[in-house]
Amino acid sequence: MPTGPAELLVAPLDSVRVVGHAYTVSLAMLAPLLSAAVAAVLLRHRNAATRALVWRAATIGLLAVYLGQLAPAAWRLWVLPGPVAEPLVALGRVVVASETGIGGGTVGTGAAHDARAAVRALAAIYVAGVVLVLLPLVRGWRGAARIAHRSARARDTRLLAAAQWAAAATGLRQVPAILMSPSTTTPFVTGIRRPSVVLPLACRRMSEERLRAVLVHELAHVAAHDLLFGALARVACALLWFHPGSWLVAARLRREVEHACDDRAIEAGTRPSEYAALLVEVADMGARPRVPSLAPALAGAGGLRERLRATVATTADRGPATRWAVALAASALLIVGGPAMLVELAPTRQVLQELMHDSRWESRAFAVLGLAPRPDSIAVARAAARMDREPMVRAWAAYAVSQQMPAAREAAAALHILD
Repeated sequence: MPTGPAELLVAPLDSVRVVGHAYTVSLAMLAPLLSAAVAAVLLRHRNAATRALVWRAATIGLLAVYLGQLAPAAWRLWVLPGPVAEPLVALGRVVVASETGIGGGTVGTGAAHDARAAVRALAAIYVAGVVLVLLPLVRGWRGAARIAHRSARARDTRLLAAAQWAAAATGLRQVPAILMSPSTTTPFVTGIRRPSVVLPLACRRMSEERLRAVLVHELAHVAAHDLLFGALARVACALLWFHPGSWLVAARLRREVEHACDDRAIEAGTRPSEYAALLVEVADMGARPRVPSLAPALAGAGGLRERLRATVATTADRGPATRWAVALAASALLIVGGPAMLVELAPTRQVLQELMHDSRWESRAFAVLGLAPRPDSIAVARAAARMDREPMVRAWAAYAVSQQMPAAREAAAALHILD
Protein backbone atom coordinates (compact mmCIF):
# COMPACT_ATOMS: atom_id res chain seq x y z
CA MET A 1 0.00 0.00 0.00
CA PRO A 2 1.25 3.52 -0.74
CA THR A 3 2.45 5.31 2.35
CA GLY A 4 3.04 8.85 1.13
CA PRO A 5 2.01 11.34 -1.54
CA ALA A 6 4.98 10.57 -3.80
CA GLU A 7 4.39 6.84 -3.59
CA LEU A 8 0.66 7.28 -4.16
CA LEU A 9 1.36 9.35 -7.27
CA VAL A 10 3.32 6.53 -8.90
CA ALA A 11 1.35 3.58 -7.51
CA PRO A 12 0.47 1.24 -10.38
CA LEU A 13 -3.30 1.73 -10.43
CA ASP A 14 -3.11 5.47 -9.81
CA SER A 15 -0.55 5.79 -12.58
CA VAL A 16 -2.82 3.84 -14.91
CA ARG A 17 -5.72 6.17 -14.12
CA VAL A 18 -3.58 9.25 -14.82
CA VAL A 19 -2.22 7.98 -18.12
CA GLY A 20 -5.51 6.39 -19.22
CA HIS A 21 -7.45 9.56 -18.47
CA ALA A 22 -4.98 11.70 -20.41
CA TYR A 23 -5.23 9.37 -23.40
CA THR A 24 -9.02 9.03 -23.48
CA VAL A 25 -9.44 12.79 -23.04
CA SER A 26 -7.08 13.40 -25.96
CA LEU A 27 -9.46 11.32 -28.09
CA ALA A 28 -12.71 12.78 -26.73
CA MET A 29 -11.48 16.36 -27.12
CA LEU A 30 -11.41 15.89 -30.89
CA ALA A 31 -15.16 16.61 -30.88
CA PRO A 32 -14.95 20.23 -29.63
CA LEU A 33 -11.72 20.79 -31.56
CA LEU A 34 -13.15 19.75 -34.90
CA SER A 35 -16.34 21.71 -34.25
CA ALA A 36 -14.34 24.85 -33.48
CA ALA A 37 -12.18 24.37 -36.57
CA VAL A 38 -15.23 24.02 -38.82
CA ALA A 39 -16.89 27.06 -37.23
CA ALA A 40 -13.70 29.11 -37.62
CA VAL A 41 -13.55 28.32 -41.33
CA LEU A 42 -17.24 29.15 -41.86
CA LEU A 43 -16.95 32.41 -39.88
CA ARG A 44 -13.56 33.53 -41.18
CA HIS A 45 -15.13 36.59 -42.83
CA ARG A 46 -17.23 37.59 -39.80
CA ASN A 47 -16.16 40.05 -37.12
CA ALA A 48 -13.36 39.24 -34.70
CA ALA A 49 -15.77 39.23 -31.74
CA THR A 50 -17.67 36.31 -33.26
CA ARG A 51 -14.46 34.45 -34.08
CA ALA A 52 -13.25 34.97 -30.51
CA LEU A 53 -16.55 33.55 -29.28
CA VAL A 54 -15.81 30.32 -31.18
CA TRP A 55 -12.49 29.86 -29.40
CA ARG A 56 -13.96 30.75 -25.99
CA ALA A 57 -16.53 27.99 -26.53
CA ALA A 58 -13.74 25.62 -27.59
CA THR A 59 -11.80 26.42 -24.41
CA ILE A 60 -14.82 25.65 -22.25
CA GLY A 61 -15.44 22.51 -24.30
CA LEU A 62 -11.92 21.18 -23.72
CA LEU A 63 -12.12 21.69 -19.96
CA ALA A 64 -15.65 20.26 -19.82
CA VAL A 65 -14.52 17.12 -21.64
CA TYR A 66 -11.53 16.75 -19.31
CA LEU A 67 -13.65 17.09 -16.16
CA GLY A 68 -16.53 15.05 -17.56
CA GLN A 69 -14.23 12.14 -18.28
CA LEU A 70 -13.31 12.05 -14.59
CA ALA A 71 -16.92 11.21 -13.65
CA PRO A 72 -18.43 7.75 -14.17
CA ALA A 73 -19.41 7.51 -17.83
CA ALA A 74 -23.12 7.49 -18.65
CA TRP A 75 -22.64 5.07 -21.52
CA ARG A 76 -19.82 3.23 -23.24
CA LEU A 77 -18.97 3.42 -26.93
CA TRP A 78 -17.05 0.47 -28.37
CA VAL A 79 -15.59 2.41 -31.27
CA LEU A 80 -11.79 2.34 -30.96
CA PRO A 81 -10.08 0.20 -33.63
CA GLY A 82 -6.95 -1.84 -32.96
CA PRO A 83 -4.14 0.75 -33.41
CA VAL A 84 -6.03 3.44 -31.49
CA ALA A 85 -7.12 1.03 -28.74
CA GLU A 86 -3.65 -0.44 -28.18
CA PRO A 87 -2.63 2.09 -25.47
CA LEU A 88 -5.81 1.29 -23.51
CA VAL A 89 -5.13 -2.43 -23.92
CA ALA A 90 -1.60 -1.96 -22.60
CA LEU A 91 -2.92 -0.03 -19.60
CA GLY A 92 -5.55 -2.71 -19.05
CA ARG A 93 -2.83 -5.33 -18.82
CA VAL A 94 -1.18 -3.32 -16.06
CA VAL A 95 -4.49 -3.08 -14.18
CA VAL A 96 -5.23 -6.79 -14.19
CA ALA A 97 -1.61 -7.62 -13.32
CA SER A 98 -1.54 -5.13 -10.41
CA GLU A 99 -4.96 -5.61 -8.80
CA THR A 100 -4.64 -7.79 -5.68
CA GLY A 101 -8.36 -8.12 -5.01
CA ILE A 102 -9.00 -10.58 -7.84
CA GLY A 103 -7.57 -14.06 -8.11
CA GLY A 104 -5.68 -14.07 -4.83
CA GLY A 105 -2.66 -11.89 -5.60
CA THR A 106 -0.48 -10.02 -8.01
CA VAL A 107 1.46 -11.84 -10.69
CA GLY A 108 4.96 -10.41 -10.51
CA THR A 109 6.37 -11.46 -13.89
CA GLY A 110 9.21 -9.50 -15.40
CA ALA A 111 7.02 -8.26 -18.23
CA ALA A 112 4.33 -7.07 -15.83
CA HIS A 113 6.93 -5.32 -13.69
CA ASP A 114 8.40 -3.55 -16.73
CA ALA A 115 4.92 -2.46 -17.85
CA ARG A 116 4.12 -1.03 -14.43
CA ALA A 117 7.43 0.84 -14.38
CA ALA A 118 6.73 2.30 -17.83
CA VAL A 119 3.27 3.49 -16.80
CA ARG A 120 4.68 5.06 -13.63
CA ALA A 121 7.22 6.93 -15.75
CA LEU A 122 4.51 8.17 -18.14
CA ALA A 123 2.36 9.35 -15.23
CA ALA A 124 5.31 11.19 -13.70
CA ILE A 125 6.11 12.85 -17.05
CA TYR A 126 2.47 13.90 -17.47
CA VAL A 127 2.27 15.45 -13.99
CA ALA A 128 5.61 17.21 -14.50
CA GLY A 129 4.33 18.67 -17.77
CA VAL A 130 1.19 19.98 -16.08
CA VAL A 131 3.25 21.70 -13.40
CA LEU A 132 5.71 23.23 -15.86
CA VAL A 133 2.96 24.69 -18.05
CA LEU A 134 1.10 26.10 -15.04
CA LEU A 135 4.16 27.86 -13.64
CA PRO A 136 3.96 30.83 -16.07
CA LEU A 137 0.29 31.28 -15.13
CA VAL A 138 1.19 31.51 -11.45
CA ARG A 139 4.14 33.81 -12.15
CA GLY A 140 1.93 35.99 -14.37
CA TRP A 141 -0.71 36.39 -11.69
CA ARG A 142 1.87 37.17 -9.02
CA GLY A 143 3.73 39.59 -11.25
CA ALA A 144 0.56 41.44 -12.25
CA ALA A 145 -0.61 41.62 -8.64
CA ARG A 146 2.78 42.95 -7.58
CA ILE A 147 2.78 45.70 -10.20
CA ALA A 148 -0.83 46.65 -9.41
CA HIS A 149 -0.10 46.76 -5.67
CA ARG A 150 2.80 49.15 -6.22
CA SER A 151 0.83 51.37 -8.60
CA ALA A 152 -0.99 54.58 -7.69
CA ARG A 153 -4.59 55.34 -8.57
CA ALA A 154 -4.97 57.80 -11.41
CA ARG A 155 -5.85 61.33 -10.25
CA ASP A 156 -5.67 63.15 -13.55
CA THR A 157 -9.16 64.46 -14.34
CA ARG A 158 -8.58 64.19 -18.10
CA LEU A 159 -7.59 60.54 -17.78
CA LEU A 160 -10.51 59.71 -15.46
CA ALA A 161 -12.96 61.39 -17.81
CA ALA A 162 -11.56 59.34 -20.69
CA ALA A 163 -11.95 56.16 -18.59
CA GLN A 164 -15.58 57.05 -17.86
CA TRP A 165 -16.21 57.57 -21.56
CA ALA A 166 -14.47 54.28 -22.48
CA ALA A 167 -16.51 52.35 -19.91
CA ALA A 168 -19.71 53.63 -21.46
CA ALA A 169 -18.43 52.74 -24.94
CA THR A 170 -17.70 49.14 -23.88
CA GLY A 171 -20.93 48.63 -21.94
CA LEU A 172 -19.40 48.54 -18.46
CA ARG A 173 -21.63 49.85 -15.70
CA GLN A 174 -18.71 50.54 -13.39
CA VAL A 175 -15.29 51.91 -14.24
CA PRO A 176 -12.53 49.56 -13.03
CA ALA A 177 -9.63 50.97 -11.06
CA ILE A 178 -7.24 52.92 -13.29
CA LEU A 179 -3.68 52.62 -12.00
CA MET A 180 -0.51 54.44 -13.06
CA SER A 181 2.76 52.54 -12.81
CA PRO A 182 6.40 53.31 -13.63
CA SER A 183 7.05 49.54 -13.64
CA THR A 184 5.38 48.80 -16.97
CA THR A 185 5.94 50.11 -20.47
CA THR A 186 2.60 49.04 -21.96
CA PRO A 187 -1.02 49.15 -20.75
CA PHE A 188 -2.52 45.89 -19.46
CA VAL A 189 -5.43 44.47 -17.48
CA THR A 190 -5.06 42.52 -14.25
CA GLY A 191 -7.48 40.93 -11.79
CA ILE A 192 -10.31 38.53 -12.56
CA ARG A 193 -12.72 39.26 -9.69
CA ARG A 194 -11.75 42.91 -9.34
CA PRO A 195 -10.19 43.96 -12.63
CA SER A 196 -8.05 47.03 -12.95
CA VAL A 197 -6.23 48.71 -15.81
CA VAL A 198 -2.55 49.48 -15.33
CA LEU A 199 -1.19 52.28 -17.51
CA PRO A 200 2.42 53.39 -18.01
CA LEU A 201 3.22 56.96 -17.05
CA ALA A 202 3.71 57.79 -20.73
CA CYS A 203 -0.06 57.61 -21.24
CA ARG A 204 -0.38 61.00 -19.53
CA ARG A 205 1.23 62.61 -22.56
CA MET A 206 -1.08 60.98 -25.12
CA SER A 207 -3.62 62.93 -27.11
CA GLU A 208 -7.28 62.66 -26.14
CA GLU A 209 -8.08 60.38 -29.08
CA ARG A 210 -5.23 57.96 -28.36
CA LEU A 211 -5.91 57.90 -24.64
CA ARG A 212 -9.53 56.98 -25.27
CA ALA A 213 -8.47 54.30 -27.73
CA VAL A 214 -6.09 52.76 -25.17
CA LEU A 215 -8.77 52.71 -22.50
CA VAL A 216 -11.47 51.33 -24.81
CA HIS A 217 -9.13 48.51 -25.84
CA GLU A 218 -8.29 47.58 -22.25
CA LEU A 219 -11.84 47.93 -20.96
CA ALA A 220 -13.07 45.79 -23.85
CA HIS A 221 -10.87 43.05 -22.38
CA VAL A 222 -12.59 43.59 -19.03
CA ALA A 223 -16.07 43.54 -20.56
CA ALA A 224 -15.33 40.27 -22.39
CA HIS A 225 -13.67 38.61 -19.34
CA ASP A 226 -10.61 37.94 -21.48
CA LEU A 227 -8.29 37.48 -18.51
CA LEU A 228 -10.52 34.68 -17.19
CA PHE A 229 -10.73 32.93 -20.55
CA GLY A 230 -6.99 33.37 -21.05
CA ALA A 231 -6.35 31.67 -17.72
CA LEU A 232 -8.78 28.86 -18.58
CA ALA A 233 -7.03 28.36 -21.92
CA ARG A 234 -3.71 28.13 -20.11
CA VAL A 235 -5.14 25.55 -17.70
CA ALA A 236 -6.39 23.55 -20.68
CA CYS A 237 -2.89 23.70 -22.17
CA ALA A 238 -1.46 22.46 -18.88
CA LEU A 239 -3.87 19.54 -18.53
CA LEU A 240 -3.50 18.63 -22.21
CA TRP A 241 0.04 19.82 -22.81
CA PHE A 242 0.85 16.84 -25.01
CA HIS A 243 -1.97 17.62 -27.47
CA PRO A 244 -1.32 20.29 -30.15
CA GLY A 245 -5.04 21.08 -30.27
CA SER A 246 -5.07 22.69 -26.83
CA TRP A 247 -2.22 25.02 -27.81
CA LEU A 248 -3.96 25.87 -31.08
CA VAL A 249 -7.13 26.88 -29.22
CA ALA A 250 -5.18 29.06 -26.79
CA ALA A 251 -3.22 30.78 -29.58
CA ARG A 252 -6.30 31.44 -31.72
CA LEU A 253 -8.25 32.74 -28.72
CA ARG A 254 -5.47 35.12 -27.73
CA ARG A 255 -5.16 36.43 -31.28
CA GLU A 256 -8.88 36.92 -31.88
CA VAL A 257 -9.56 38.70 -28.58
CA GLU A 258 -6.87 41.24 -29.47
CA HIS A 259 -8.47 41.81 -32.86
CA ALA A 260 -11.89 42.13 -31.22
CA CYS A 261 -10.63 44.78 -28.80
CA ASP A 262 -8.95 46.65 -31.66
CA ASP A 263 -12.31 46.68 -33.44
CA ARG A 264 -14.07 48.03 -30.34
CA ALA A 265 -11.63 50.94 -30.18
CA ILE A 266 -12.18 51.80 -33.86
CA GLU A 267 -15.95 51.37 -33.54
CA ALA A 268 -15.86 53.81 -30.61
CA GLY A 269 -14.61 56.54 -32.91
CA THR A 270 -10.84 56.25 -33.26
CA ARG A 271 -9.69 56.74 -36.84
CA PRO A 272 -8.11 53.54 -38.23
CA SER A 273 -4.97 55.44 -39.29
CA GLU A 274 -4.65 56.96 -35.81
CA TYR A 275 -5.19 53.58 -34.16
CA ALA A 276 -2.54 51.98 -36.37
CA ALA A 277 -0.10 54.71 -35.30
CA LEU A 278 -1.04 54.03 -31.67
CA LEU A 279 -0.26 50.32 -32.05
CA VAL A 280 3.18 51.17 -33.39
CA GLU A 281 3.77 53.70 -30.61
CA VAL A 282 2.77 51.26 -27.86
CA ALA A 283 4.85 48.51 -29.46
CA ASP A 284 7.85 50.86 -29.38
CA MET A 285 7.11 51.71 -25.74
CA GLY A 286 7.04 47.99 -24.98
CA ALA A 287 10.16 47.03 -26.88
CA ARG A 288 11.33 45.48 -23.61
CA PRO A 289 7.95 45.14 -21.91
CA ARG A 290 7.82 44.57 -18.19
CA VAL A 291 4.31 43.14 -18.17
CA PRO A 292 3.03 39.72 -17.07
CA SER A 293 2.71 37.57 -20.17
CA LEU A 294 -0.84 36.44 -19.37
CA ALA A 295 -2.29 39.91 -18.83
CA PRO A 296 -4.25 41.21 -21.85
CA ALA A 297 -2.35 44.20 -23.12
CA LEU A 298 -2.62 46.65 -25.99
CA ALA A 299 0.80 45.51 -27.21
CA GLY A 300 -0.09 41.87 -26.58
CA ALA A 301 -0.43 38.84 -28.82
CA GLY A 302 -1.92 38.83 -32.26
CA GLY A 303 1.04 39.84 -34.42
CA LEU A 304 1.60 43.57 -34.96
CA ARG A 305 1.74 43.32 -38.76
CA GLU A 306 -1.51 41.32 -38.90
CA ARG A 307 -3.25 43.71 -36.50
CA LEU A 308 -2.12 46.72 -38.49
CA ARG A 309 -3.46 45.12 -41.67
CA ALA A 310 -6.81 44.44 -40.00
CA THR A 311 -6.92 47.95 -38.56
CA VAL A 312 -6.66 49.74 -41.88
CA ALA A 313 -8.93 47.31 -43.77
CA THR A 314 -11.80 49.39 -45.13
CA THR A 315 -14.28 46.52 -45.60
CA ALA A 316 -13.78 44.84 -42.23
CA ASP A 317 -16.80 43.93 -40.11
CA ARG A 318 -16.04 45.43 -36.68
CA GLY A 319 -19.35 44.89 -34.94
CA PRO A 320 -19.86 42.91 -31.71
CA ALA A 321 -20.99 39.30 -31.56
CA THR A 322 -24.75 39.15 -32.04
CA ARG A 323 -27.16 37.36 -29.75
CA TRP A 324 -27.79 34.64 -32.30
CA ALA A 325 -24.03 33.99 -32.46
CA VAL A 326 -23.88 33.63 -28.67
CA ALA A 327 -26.90 31.32 -28.67
CA LEU A 328 -25.44 29.26 -31.51
CA ALA A 329 -22.10 28.89 -29.74
CA ALA A 330 -23.81 27.80 -26.52
CA SER A 331 -25.99 25.30 -28.40
CA ALA A 332 -23.01 23.84 -30.27
CA LEU A 333 -21.13 23.51 -27.00
CA LEU A 334 -23.99 21.52 -25.47
CA ILE A 335 -24.62 19.40 -28.56
CA VAL A 336 -20.98 18.54 -29.20
CA GLY A 337 -19.39 18.81 -25.77
CA GLY A 338 -22.18 17.12 -23.81
CA PRO A 339 -21.84 13.66 -25.38
CA ALA A 340 -18.03 13.93 -25.39
CA MET A 341 -18.15 14.53 -21.63
CA LEU A 342 -20.34 11.55 -20.85
CA VAL A 343 -19.06 8.73 -23.03
CA GLU A 344 -16.42 6.16 -22.25
CA LEU A 345 -14.42 5.18 -25.31
CA ALA A 346 -13.59 1.48 -25.50
CA PRO A 347 -12.05 -0.98 -27.99
CA THR A 348 -14.39 -2.48 -30.57
CA ARG A 349 -15.90 -5.92 -30.08
CA GLN A 350 -13.60 -7.29 -32.77
CA VAL A 351 -10.50 -6.01 -30.96
CA LEU A 352 -11.65 -7.58 -27.67
CA GLN A 353 -12.44 -10.92 -29.29
CA GLU A 354 -9.03 -11.01 -30.94
CA LEU A 355 -7.45 -10.42 -27.54
CA MET A 356 -9.14 -13.59 -26.28
CA HIS A 357 -6.65 -15.52 -28.47
CA ASP A 358 -3.62 -13.66 -27.10
CA SER A 359 -1.06 -15.83 -25.34
CA ARG A 360 -0.72 -13.30 -22.49
CA TRP A 361 -3.25 -13.90 -19.75
CA GLU A 362 -3.37 -10.17 -18.99
CA SER A 363 -4.71 -9.50 -22.50
CA ARG A 364 -7.47 -12.07 -22.10
CA ALA A 365 -8.36 -10.79 -18.63
CA PHE A 366 -8.67 -7.25 -19.96
CA ALA A 367 -10.78 -8.49 -22.88
CA VAL A 368 -13.36 -10.20 -20.66
CA LEU A 369 -13.79 -6.96 -18.70
CA GLY A 370 -14.86 -5.31 -21.95
CA LEU A 371 -16.89 -8.20 -23.32
CA ALA A 372 -18.98 -8.89 -20.21
CA PRO A 373 -20.96 -5.58 -20.35
CA ARG A 374 -21.97 -6.24 -23.97
CA PRO A 375 -25.18 -8.30 -24.40
CA ASP A 376 -23.81 -9.77 -27.61
CA SER A 377 -20.54 -10.89 -25.99
CA ILE A 378 -21.27 -11.81 -22.39
CA ALA A 379 -21.35 -15.47 -23.44
CA VAL A 380 -17.66 -15.21 -24.32
CA ALA A 381 -16.88 -13.92 -20.83
CA ARG A 382 -18.95 -16.72 -19.27
CA ALA A 383 -17.06 -19.31 -21.30
CA ALA A 384 -13.75 -17.80 -20.19
CA ALA A 385 -14.88 -17.98 -16.55
CA ARG A 386 -15.34 -21.74 -16.96
CA MET A 387 -12.73 -22.88 -19.42
CA ASP A 388 -9.76 -20.49 -19.71
CA ARG A 389 -6.49 -22.23 -18.92
CA GLU A 390 -5.32 -19.43 -16.63
CA PRO A 391 -6.90 -19.16 -13.14
CA MET A 392 -6.44 -15.37 -13.14
CA VAL A 393 -8.46 -15.03 -16.34
CA ARG A 394 -11.21 -17.24 -14.93
CA ALA A 395 -11.32 -15.10 -11.79
CA TRP A 396 -11.49 -11.85 -13.76
CA ALA A 397 -14.18 -13.26 -16.05
CA ALA A 398 -16.26 -14.42 -13.08
CA TYR A 399 -15.95 -10.99 -11.52
CA ALA A 400 -16.88 -9.22 -14.77
CA VAL A 401 -19.93 -11.42 -15.35
CA SER A 402 -21.09 -11.01 -11.76
CA GLN A 403 -21.14 -7.20 -12.20
CA GLN A 404 -23.73 -7.54 -14.96
CA MET A 405 -26.23 -9.62 -12.95
CA PRO A 406 -29.03 -8.48 -10.64
CA ALA A 407 -27.89 -7.95 -7.07
CA ALA A 408 -30.08 -10.73 -5.71
CA ARG A 409 -28.39 -13.36 -7.89
CA GLU A 410 -24.92 -11.89 -8.06
CA ALA A 411 -23.15 -13.96 -5.41
CA ALA A 412 -24.79 -17.24 -6.30
CA ALA A 413 -24.19 -16.82 -9.99
CA ALA A 414 -20.54 -15.96 -9.47
CA LEU A 415 -20.01 -19.03 -7.26
CA HIS A 416 -21.72 -21.24 -9.85
CA ILE A 417 -19.43 -19.93 -12.59
CA LEU A 418 -16.35 -20.51 -10.48
CA ASP A 419 -17.22 -24.18 -9.89
